[in-house]
Amino acid sequence: MTRNVLHYGSELDLPVRQILRAGPLSVSYEAGALRRLRAGTVEVVRQIYAAVRDRNWRTIPGLISGEKIESRSDSFEISYRSEHLEDGIHFAWNAHILGKPDGTIFFEMDGAAGSSFLKNRIGVCVLHPIRECAGKHCKIYTADRGIIDTVFPLEIAAHRPFQNIHAIIHHPAPGLSVQIRFEGDEFETEDQRNWTDSSFKTYSTPVSRPFPVQIHSGDKVRQSVSVAVDGIQALARDQSSEPALTIGEKTEKRIPPIGLGLASDGVPLAESELSRLKKLRVAHLRADLHLCNPDWLHVLSRAARESKALSTALELALFVPAHPESQLRMLRAECNRLEVNIARWLVLPPEALPLTREHLAGISPNAGFGTGTDADFYELNTSPRAWDAADFLSYSMSPQVHAFDNESLFETLETQGTTVTNAIDISRGLPIVVSPVTLKPRFNAVATGADAPILPGELPKEVDPRQMSMFTAAWMVGSLQSLIQAGAHSLTYFETAGWRGLMERDTGSPLPSKFRSIPGSVFPVYHVLAAVGEFRGGTLRNTQSSDALAFQGFAAEYQGVTRILLANYRLEPQTIRVSGLSAASARMTMLGGMNAFEATPIAISPDRGAFPVTLPPYAVARIDVGPNHVGPNQ
Repeated sequence: MTRNVLHYGSELDLPVRQILRAGPLSVSYEAGALRRLRAGTVEVVRQIYAAVRDRNWRTIPGLISGEKIESRSDSFEISYRSEHLEDGIHFAWNAHILGKPDGTIFFEMDGAAGSSFLKNRIGVCVLHPIRECAGKHCKIYTADRGIIDTVFPLEIAAHRPFQNIHAIIHHPAPGLSVQIRFEGDEFETEDQRNWTDSSFKTYSTPVSRPFPVQIHSGDKVRQSVSVAVDGIQALARDQSSEPALTIGEKTEKRIPPIGLGLASDGVPLAESELSRLKKLRVAHLRADLHLCNPDWLHVLSRAARESKALSTALELALFVPAHPESQLRMLRAECNRLEVNIARWLVLPPEALPLTREHLAGISPNAGFGTGTDADFYELNTSPRAWDAADFLSYSMSPQVHAFDNESLFETLETQGTTVTNAIDISRGLPIVVSPVTLKPRFNAVATGADAPILPGELPKEVDPRQMSMFTAAWMVGSLQSLIQAGAHSLTYFETAGWRGLMERDTGSPLPSKFRSIPGSVFPVYHVLAAVGEFRGGTLRNTQSSDALAFQGFAAEYQGVTRILLANYRLEPQTIRVSGLSAASARMTMLGGMNAFEATPIAISPDRGAFPVTLPPYAVARIDVGPNHVGPNQ
């Protein structure tokens, strides 16, 4: 296995990133986009890019050619051509990007359609960072010359907070003013935290207009954005500091039940796979029963066998049709016959909850009946209702609704927990079940038509080759920290086995040229779940990362032992000082390179009151502090 495949599941190198200057501003340029526009250490814009979205809201990737970058000490100029070709869609545009010595940045796209196709959106997008914007004052200059004094939403906005935008002025830090101007179409802003993106997005073509829209061959699109920053001189000078993770006090939050999804390939688990999964101490196994499909009886039977073999309960997601009385009676009889142990019933749609409870109550007396959505938090946030009949509220989660690169996926981790706290408010305090969490969406909840069929030799749309890589292990550490810290009642991640799961089948990958796993191997994320499973019932400790976009830690205490999982979000090594532990020594094992947590632990000692840990790219360190320095369940 090559280093790239181990790190992020692909032989290809990641796009080259270049740091550029526009007077007092710094900016990263990568793959045609401007990222992390900063005034000193203050992020003023998260990203500027252009997107082509088809009728199903899929982002059609662009192939960049003719790229020219002129970089000077205080300015830059970039030009390239981006061509988007997929499923009959052909759109190409030319980019002109300027960074001026006075701190002004200009991004222009000028393009035309090479074919006729249905589109939902084509144009420039600006992402505004949550930390620097949420709850902060801003002014909206509308296209009809109006001025609106308002604030970026603090809670996740269900609907578009700003519309008909010509310019936005906001203040991400005291004395600092950022002006962003838009030309070429009507722009509006949405709160992307609804889909766990850590940004507000300003984009063109309001969703209030009908979509999809026919674009004809030869139709032109020309848009531009400019960014100007004032008051940089008022900022404190950059204060360089060592990357640090601070371990805080114990909280009142316990490690919640964590389960897995039933393998979607339909293949029963082999004895070797069951043996590995037993070591994880998973709390439940999720199975989806579509009661209008006769196959649900087979799914229930397989789920019952595997949950018994794993000595765990079932989380049954019931998709209930209209007039379901006969199916519910059959389901009750089958559950009794199979003697299943139910952790919870997730009933969809919400309207089916009362009747379902009436038919199934008592099968497992402690099992709760909940509802919500099988899609993103957005579906809950935009459809307010009374949830009085529910014992809990549930929604699913994926980091790849809008962006797909490694850095964007890590950015979502800050916002995952925000959806939980907002869901608690929406439901007026109900327990929140996040089920399932997957690397890619399992289906397109907003499609307006059928997707093109998958071509032979291509991965299914719901499969991500990073599933088997170190990237997903590091990403999951941040996900656990965010969701548990926010108070999630129960979590379901991924699947048991297969290319959406925790391990490869003994028969190997169905497409070894695209999904480069080792037959019969466990994926790195398996070891993260094993490390957390050993602390099942433990108490969460607060953690504070000095740079949550670069690394994060998860910490729990159980029977006098503190366990820390420290994850590197970068493709270069980082040395991080772990502080807040009153101990003379600790034991550390590393999940990175070709090593796993089974490797012999090494003793580490504090330096200036902190434990220095050097992490390879996308690595995860497990640090145990306490009696004998080992986990309580080992």
